[in-house]
Amino acid sequence: MDVHMKKLKEANLISASDMQTLFSNLPQLVGVNREMTDILAKKRAEAPVVLDLCDVFIRLVSVFF
Repeated sequence: MDVHMKKLKEANLISASDMQTLFSNLPQLVGVNREMTDILAKKRAEAPVVLDLCDVFIRLVSVFF
């Protein structure tokens, strides 16, 4: 993530203000992605096929609202 953002800054493709606007919640999204991955890995360990994902999304929706 840092590598790509550094390249964008160095190339002067977008302004610092636009960088902040576009990527201000990136650390939060990475955290949610990690948590979702962990939850899904645990579900996968319990059963070879995960049929119900609703509880995962309900658990994580509070991050966005």
